[in-house]
Amino acid sequence: MQKYISQSVYADNLKECIYGFLEDSRNITRSSTVFWSFLETIEFSFGKISRDCYFFRQMKEYADEHPITKTSLIWQIHFENADENSVKNAILQLVKEREKNSEKRNERKSDQYCAAVDNYNNYIRQLRFRMCKRGASQEQIDMRR
Repeated sequence: MQKYISQSVYADNLKECIYGFLEDSRNITRSSTVFWSFLETIEFSFGKISRDCYFFRQMKEYADEHPITKTSLIWQIHFENADENSVKNAILQLVKEREKNSEKRNERKSDQYCAAVDNYNNYIRQLRFRMCKRGASQEQIDMRR
């Protein structure tokens, strides 16, 4: 008997699983573009993720090589034998989340006050980054505030 898991938790598990795979096996930092391009390789057959698709082969190979990692455990428990509807609903949840975040970003860019605050924060972040690259200590950076 399998416990019920909400779609948002299931979607978060899928996101964590894919990002963990990309970071561990490909040394790719969290990139939305790479995440969605890898997720597009998923195919379904017989009500489950197709065993022949690129997505399944890569995830299965990773899970077999690294059986104790969090990513492989999430894969084995939730997605290796998951039914098609559960995975599609999780993907749909991620798409909705991405669209909602995009709308928030666009609203924030169009608001003059928020845009000014964001520009200032970006400027400060760049200054701190440059100081770190030049070898400044954290105390020196904090004094600049």
